Amino acid sequence: MKRTLSLFIATATCITFADDKPAQPQVLPKADAPKQAPAKKVFRAPNGKQFPEHWGAPPLRQTRDLRVLPGGYGRGSGTLARWIQQNLEKDANKGKPGIKPVAGRKPFPKHWGAPPRLQTKDLRPLPGGYGLGSSTLAGWIQKNLDNDAKNGVPAPPVTVDPVAPPRPVAPPPVFNPEAKANELAKEQAKVDTAKVQAGIKAWEAAKAKCKGNYSYKVGFQSFVGFGHETTIVVKNNKVTERHYRTFNRRRPIAPPRPGGGAPAQPKTISWVEKGEAIGTNKRGAPAKTLDELYKVALETAQKPLKQFERRYIRSDKQGLLVSCYIRDRRIADDAPRNGLVVSSIQLGGGNEAVAAPPAPEGGGDCALCRTEAHQLHLGQAENGRTITVKLGSTLRVKLNGNPTTGFTWNNVTRGTGLKLLGKITHKAGRPVPGAPGMSTAAFQAMKLGKSELVLEYRRVFEDKPPLNTVKINIVVTEDGRATTEPTANKNQARIAELEKEIARMKDFARRARFTPEGLRKHNAKLAELENELAA
Repeated sequence: MKRTLSLFIATATCITFADDKPAQPQVLPKADAPKQAPAKKVFRAPNGKQFPEHWGAPPLRQTRDLRVLPGGYGRGSGTLARWIQQNLEKDANKGKPGIKPVAGRKPFPKHWGAPPRLQTKDLRPLPGGYGLGSSTLAGWIQKNLDNDAKNGVPAPPVTVDPVAPPRPVAPPPVFNPEAKANELAKEQAKVDTAKVQAGIKAWEAAKAKCKGNYSYKVGFQSFVGFGHETTIVVKNNKVTERHYRTFNRRRPIAPPRPGGGAPAQPKTISWVEKGEAIGTNKRGAPAKTLDELYKVALETAQKPLKQFERRYIRSDKQGLLVSCYIRDRRIADDAPRNGLVVSSIQLGGGNEAVAAPPAPEGGGDCALCRTEAHQLHLGQAENGRTITVKLGSTLRVKLNGNPTTGFTWNNVTRGTGLKLLGKITHKAGRPVPGAPGMSTAAFQAMKLGKSELVLEYRRVFEDKPPLNTVKINIVVTEDGRATTEPTANKNQARIAELEKEIARMKDFARRARFTPEGLRKHNAKLAELENELAA
């Protein structure tokens, strides 16, 4: 038994593990070797500055806030700030060296005590030559200097620290949030100015070609339907005529009921100024030439835009500038347009003035026609009349209707002189079910001669006579002017009288308001005079 136990002990003493380090030999100190003094531990502030040795170790438990530490020790907790301030005050009471400010190296007098612990975070020059610091420290220094002056204590010498000279405080940069927008607005103004100058150059060539004889239109139409149009006629670069008329298509007029009278037409205003009377009416566009308007357009193009403004520039197919205005994008409907706003420009030749095309009577509204080729607009007022048009021209007939009742306008025109373009369309006047609206049929004059345009308002699924029928006599000529063959027995005086009477009745019809009976009599008399003139 003893032999086995001794063998186990001997074997265990010889076993070593890979992870275990070999035992280091213990060196015993010599008896005559001198003992070394233990190194003192150095404590530093958060910014790396060393605390004085006699302060000892800073507190282990501290708050988790962050503030400026006194004595130039950087930033730390409130607990560390109180510990530093207490040691500074103890050193001041024991006659230790004075406390130096954060920004400079000049010490404060001992009788001033410790500077304030809570200070602002600004930076400014300190009085007395103490460098730079906060406004709180500057007020504390100035207060002590004033007290020393009252008590007769000499002021400390003002010196400049060669190590840390006072640095000039640069003014804070001024941030302009609209700087980028203003730069882009100036660049856009240069691009728009180049466009306007190109339009003016094209106008100078066109003006020389037409010898200063032209006319232009200025129109406005509200989103609810009413509007006005002004036509300016210029001869030899001087305004000679000004035409003005208003229109109102705010609400479609419902068709007359069976047995009822015709509804009242919207009231319109029209006048013509010539000679010295030009400019007497306050309404309408001002009587100016295009040269004067283009000067306004150039000033408008050179103006830098604001963030809520937008500039619109447009030229027609002739290359002439017709629009250059600024609009406020904050206004949704009918925003004012400041600058050049021209609907169309018509150039003339020789010494003949270019007169504006006459407005069609009744339902026609040429202010809505913005295309280059004029489209004649006809309506219920042309029923039974004779209209002369140019070969190939387009006619649009607009009639009141309500398809929700089952009644629709249908084309029953015979012959090949007039061709229906597409289908008869309808647009409701209001976005409510069952609201009446306006039906439009477009025709094109295909052949020379006389044709009768016929439209019927009826229900196609009923075998009943139409509720309303519109018949318009269309005469197609080469130039769109009414021509009559001369005869030996015609009385020229009677022709002139008929033309004058027809013109007077048409002008009266545009301004007057008729009763149903009076309207029928007026139309019958007018048709009789037109038939007599055509015969």
